[in-house]
Amino acid sequence: MSKYLLGYGLSVVVGIPVTYFWSRLLHEVVQGRRAPEDQQADRIPWIPLTIGILERAMITTLVGWNVSGAASFIGAWIVVKSAGGWANWSKGTTYGRAVLFVGLLGSAMSVLFALFGGLLIAAR
Repeated sequence: MSKYLLGYGLSVVVGIPVTYFWSRLLHEVVQGRRAPEDQQADRIPWIPLTIGILERAMITTLVGWNVSGAASFIGAWIVVKSAGGWANWSKGTTYGRAVLFVGLLGSAMSVLFALFGGLLIAAR
């Protein structure tokens, strides 16, 4: 089997359902702890799904081809994604902080799949 097929297959194809259901589970847990005064953010499911596919493909490519700036890109990417959730954090509510950390945990799962896929490509 081709190392590229194996690496990208693990990263992108296997990563889709695992990261989707991981994030969905975490969001459901957080929603169950939402106080009545906390405003619930509407979610559009295809946006994080598409971003996750693209980020896993990019990170897999950077790690698989041993690009020297891969770690910097991953760190900067997580910072950019976290900046989008900063408005929830700045409200000072437990729910707002929880939503930000759920996003970070979803990103961490996505990055792990991308790293494993990239390392499979680089190792062969």
